[in-house]
Parts: sequence; C-alpha cells; structure tokens
Amino acid sequence: MIIKFTEYRRDDRTFKRIPYRAFTVIGDTEEECFTKIYTGHIRPSRYCSGVYYYINDAEQQKRFDEWKQHGITFEMYYGNATVD
Repeated sequence: MIIKFTEYRRDDRTFKRIPYRAFTVIGDTEEECFTKIYTGHIRPSRYCSGVYYYINDAEQQKRFDEWKQHGITFEMYYGNATVD
C-alpha cells in the first residue's frame, strides 16, 4: 500500500498553510503506513506550531484521524523517552 501526504508550513505573516514538501509512505497495510506517518513525521514535529501533515486522499485522511483516536500506543507516543 502507498500513501502520499504533504507537509504544510504556516506563513508567519498571513498564518496560512503553505505546501512545503510531499512524502510517500509504503507499507503492507494501511495501519502500518499510518504508524510510519505518525512515528516518522507527526510525533517528532508535534511541538512545532507551524508544521502540519495531511494525507492527500480525503478518505484516507479521515481514516487516519480515526486511527489516531485509538491506534497510538504509549510507546509510539513517547518513543524512546523516559517517562517519570
């Protein structure tokens, strides 16, 4: 399965989202692709207020948003960090 998604950056003057880079993720299942998108791109940039990622297919984006509600594990969210 192949999922294409785009990184958007926020313009500092207009605050509009501007397409910045396009990515392609390949996996055996849709869930595997979602995991790669989340752990490889979204989680590392979650504290950067000007970066957004959207899947190019609206239906896949909807399924990804639903997956984020229950598919993210504790380990996936925190990565290799130590949690006190």
